[in-house]
Amino acid sequence: MSGKLFIYDTGDDDNREQAENRFDDGEVTLLPCSTKEELIVGLDRLLAKGCMFNRVLVQTHGKPGRLFFYANDKRKSDEDRKHVICDTFFSSEIRKKGYDALFPIFTTIYFDGCNVGADTDGTEFLQAVGGTLLRRAGGQTWAWTNSGWAIPNAVPWIGAHTFHWPGVIDSNMKVLYFAPGGNQIIPKDSDSFGSHPLGPRFRH
Repeated sequence: MSGKLFIYDTGDDDNREQAENRFDDGEVTLLPCSTKEELIVGLDRLLAKGCMFNRVLVQTHGKPGRLFFYANDKRKSDEDRKHVICDTFFSSEIRKKGYDALFPIFTTIYFDGCNVGADTDGTEFLQAVGGTLLRRAGGQTWAWTNSGWAIPNAVPWIGAHTFHWPGVIDSNMKVLYFAPGGNQIIPKDSDSFGSHPLGPRFRH
């Protein structure tokens, strides 16, 4: 049975506060981490357990083609704590680790960080993600091309969300599609892939 995976950065106050108690129905598997190494350990653990997913939310800060995780050592500056993940993490570092087995059916992977999908760097990043993780059955990778603002849990109604101004998915979200094997494709009818990256059952 496939489910939903939520990866988030615990070393950044904004992301951690948003993530706390975000999903309470037991249908979402959490993978909290603050470094690249912790992310790999977490993925290894899920792989060893035989977990399978078809929807993934990755919540971090970012910039075009980059994700930022922050080590939990507040004695250091933010810049010194920063762990950067770019396209080569997917295309080289974890390419042969077999993580595609976590996504055995058509899967959507959504990056919530600011500007992750922007420019050529953003495109190459999404291509690397899909080319490595979506080899089993294909899927889609989504990322914002603009900045967003983290809304804390305490804010009524809209807490625990990131607001991307002006919030129009069609103009500010980059979407790439992949066939089984991890090759990027351009579908004739993109609507058949779903109108929202996480679909109606992933309450984002």
